[in-house]
Amino acid sequence: MSARRRLVPIGIDDPAWRGLTEADLWPGKPCREEREAAEIERLATTEEMLEAALGYAGLGWRIHPIRPREKLPILDEWQKRATTDARLIKRWFARTPDANVAVATGSGSGIMVIDVDGGDGETSLARLERQHGALPDFAPQQTTGNGWQIFLGWPEGREIRNSAARLGQRLDVRGEGGYVVLPPSIHPNGKRYRWPEGCSPWEILTDPPPGWLLDLLDPPAPPAPARERFQPAYRPAAGPDRYSLKALEAELALVAMAPAGGRNDQVWSGAKSLFRLVRDGRLSADIVARGLLDAARHAGCGSDPLCREKCRRGCRAEDAINRAAQKRGVVLR
Repeated sequence: MSARRRLVPIGIDDPAWRGLTEADLWPGKPCREEREAAEIERLATTEEMLEAALGYAGLGWRIHPIRPREKLPILDEWQKRATTDARLIKRWFARTPDANVAVATGSGSGIMVIDVDGGDGETSLARLERQHGALPDFAPQQTTGNGWQIFLGWPEGREIRNSAARLGQRLDVRGEGGYVVLPPSIHPNGKRYRWPEGCSPWEILTDPPPGWLLDLLDPPAPPAPARERFQPAYRPAAGPDRYSLKALEAELALVAMAPAGGRNDQVWSGAKSLFRLVRDGRLSADIVARGLLDAARHAGCGSDPLCREKCRRGCRAEDAINRAAQKRGVVLR
C-alpha cells in the first residue's frame, strides 16, 4: 500500500465521511477557516501596531520598530534614529508591518521606566517602598511577558542610566540610552503587552520620580572638602605699596581656591595680571613667582609641570605685550 496520503473529497454521500471537515481529515494542518482567521488577525495586528506607534509619537515619545515577536531593534543606531516623525514611522512599519513597537527612554522622550520582573521583582519593589516610601500611585503601568513596568517622568537635571538589579533583585531601570517594548507588541512567549484598564499614558500623566529614588540611582556628588584659607608662606618685608600687596593677595587667593579643571588656567591668568605690577616696578618677579607656586601648591597642582608652564607663559605673554607697546611708543598703565 502506498505511503502517500490518500485524498478524500469532503461532502461525499458516504455516511462514514459525512459532516467531516478539512481539519478532521488532516489533523495538525491549519484548515482554510483557521488560515483565514489567522490572516485577519495578522492584518488587524499590523494596523494596530502602526496606530499605536503613531499614538505614542503624539505623546512626544521617540519610537523605533522591534523585530516581530522579539525584543531586538530592527534599526542600526536606534538610539539616534528613534523619532516622533510620523512620516518615518509609517515608512518603517510599511517595510515590517508586524514589527513590535518600542520607545527610547531618557530625556528625549521624557520618561524613565522601572522593570519589575516576576515575583522576585515585586518582592524587591515592596521592600524598597517600605524603606523609602511609595512610588506614585497612578504611574502608567504595562504588563509584559513576565512582569510589569512603571513609567515615570524624566527628572530634569539628573543623570539616570540603565541599570540591572541596582535597586534590588529583578528590579531594573531603563533611562538614558535604553528602550522598552510597548503594547500592543507581542512578547516572545506569545503574550501581548497591554496597558491595564485606566493606566495608559493617554489616560494619566507620568509623575516625576520621588527624590529618594533619584538619590539611589544618581547619588548627589559629595561636597568638596573645605580648604583652609590660603596664607602665603611669606610676606614681603618691604617694597610693595598697599595697593600692590592687596592685588597680589587677591590674585594668589583666586589661584589657591581654583576648582579642579580650572587650576592651570587660573595660574596663567594670575601670572598675566601680576606681571603688570612687575612691569610697573611695583612688585618683584621673584615675589610673584614664589607666590604663584605657593598658591598652586595649596590648590593641589603646584607639582604639575603644566602648572609651572602656565605660570611662565602668563609672564611671557604680558612681557611680550609690554615690549610691543614700547616699540610703538605706548606706555601701559
